[in-house]
Amino acid sequence: MDKPCLKPVYDEPEFIIHNIWRLACHLAEGATLAEPENCDAHMAHANVYGARRKAEASLMSEDIFGWAERKNAHKADKNSA
Repeated sequence: MDKPCLKPVYDEPEFIIHNIWRLACHLAEGATLAEPENCDAHMAHANVYGARRKAEASLMSEDIFGWAERKNAHKADKNSA
């Protein structure tokens, strides 16, 4: 670990942004699990995944996050009726 090339680097911008997205997704999911009938929680969850989808470069990631966005938007609409 004395060599600079072996030291872990955790402050790379990509690493930090990735972890912020993960935290936001987990918090939003936790809110929907805590209150499954809360349409605001589902809408927040949909918004987080929608923003994450727009920030992705990978088509596969865009599709996965888009699915989560649509699923939670649907639940928000269903619970508001």
